[in-house]
Amino acid sequence: LNPDQRLQVAMRIAALTTLCGRIGVWIGNDHDQQSDAAFLSIREISGGLESAQGTDFAVTDDALREVTTDTRLFTPVGPERVTWAHRTYAEFLASRYLMAHGIPIEQIRALLCHPEMGRLIPQLRGVAAWLGSRPDVLRLIQDTDAELLFSVDLTMHDASTRAAAVDAILATARKGGLSDAWLT
Repeated sequence: LNPDQRLQVAMRIAALTTLCGRIGVWIGNDHDQQSDAAFLSIREISGGLESAQGTDFAVTDDALREVTTDTRLFTPVGPERVTWAHRTYAEFLASRYLMAHGIPIEQIRALLCHPEMGRLIPQLRGVAAWLGSRPDVLRLIQDTDAELLFSVDLTMHDASTRAAAVDAILATARKGGLSDAWLT
């Protein structure tokens, strides 16, 4: 794979592992031996096409093994298992995957928010923060978890959008909805 293809495969792995609540990838050949539900198997990730530099390529088992074993994004954690070297790698790449594929805000809300509580799922807050560069996702964060705005890069938004974000933080603070965890 060329570097752009590797990046695209890593983004796919990130989206699937992060959004499915898995910690890594089972890279073994014998799919029947994989019994750890914390890991997605190569078979579950492979198949179909991705696009890099305007050219489609197949996401094969070999391509997935190349990315999981020949990059510093992953670290081995036992026989035939790899996890992300750092959780933020997965969060960033998962957000890039969702942006690159133009996932609409309704689907992002369904992926990132708890269906009954309407708040961001805590394990997906990092993905949401990276997606905060999109104005529609920023509004979702303001409405569902204003404290997360401390983790969003607001410099890429215009002054009125930044002001609305500050207003959302202050409104949450007035209601006593901010913790002091973001200070550390």
